Amino acid sequence: MIDLPPARRIRAVCIAREGGFAWTPGLSRPRSVVLDGDGGATRQRLMQMLREAAERGCESGPGVQGADRRRYRVEIFIDENDNDGDDVGAGGRGDGPVPAVVFEVPEEQAPESLLRIWKEAG
Repeated sequence: MIDLPPARRIRAVCIAREGGFAWTPGLSRPRSVVLDGDGGATRQRLMQMLREAAERGCESGPGVQGADRRRYRVEIFIDENDNDGDDVGAGGRGDGPVPAVVFEVPEEQAPESLLRIWKEAG
């Protein structure tokens, strides 16, 4: 199972559609949802989607799903200044944003909430 960081620490989520036989630029362009200062409905909706997607996903890695299958790659970026003692997402400072959690969801198993956010963010 994918361990998600606490909701209050999530600052952005990037979703990319990968794999498949044909490359289509419009469908492969990553989508981002930035949550700076948003503590309301958007964050709750995003957290619900992340929980549903994490239940169906697996950790990212080379060849995890196979090159001929489409999948959604979900990257969760956290606020490193809000450290509650865990090491989730600890990365080198100054190297730019590094995702704390990365996982993939096969397209045929993607929850409706993931597909909706993917379309809205595009």
